[in-house]
Amino acid sequence: MLVTLGCLLVALAGVLHGCWSHRWTGWAETDAQSVRAQLEAVPLRVGDWMGERVPNDTLSLPEELVGLGGVTKYVDQVDGSVVHFYLSYGPTDSIVAHTPPVCYQANGYTWLRPDLRQSIGPTEPGELAFWVSQFSGGESPGAAPVHLRVFWSFWADGKWQVPSNPGRTFRHTPATYKCYAIRQITGVGEPTVGDPCVRLLDLLLPKIEAILQPPTP
Repeated sequence: MLVTLGCLLVALAGVLHGCWSHRWTGWAETDAQSVRAQLEAVPLRVGDWMGERVPNDTLSLPEELVGLGGVTKYVDQVDGSVVHFYLSYGPTDSIVAHTPPVCYQANGYTWLRPDLRQSIGPTEPGELAFWVSQFSGGESPGAAPVHLRVFWSFWADGKWQVPSNPGRTFRHTPATYKCYAIRQITGVGEPTVGDPCVRLLDLLLPKIEAILQPPTP
């Protein structure tokens, strides 16, 4: 179990560091403070899930990202399921450019299949709120591959969205939120129905939506 968790954290650290090692130009300190307060207000206890913030030094994230993006490890106290939840906020062009298919492949993972679309929580008929991506990779040649499933979405205009062209959809939005729910799976054929990520997001998203503030021009 410890080896599995270590592999997941190493993978997540590499992906996040690769995605976010850019400069945060044009940000006012007051904006950063406001966002930091919002991210820190995300609850650690939701339903049967108990969360624990993953320290920045564990993930080796750039210092400038402390407070602007963070990872929480949630554990279901009933069945032991583990989901790592990542919530970030930043300039729209960077947020929409650095997605799991881009970042995980850049860090040596194989994208297992085209992204799926899935509605999570109460959504309007036909609204598709989250992408679902799957990846496979290993730390070294000969090691057993690690299979990951990532649910991810953007938050703007008061709702979670997965537009086919986010750059165009959010072109008038100066900054955007993005979240990932990440879980290790047993293999590529594991069904998404009843996935622990979905169970967590069903409970967590309404609480997050009550905290987030729409970006200001």
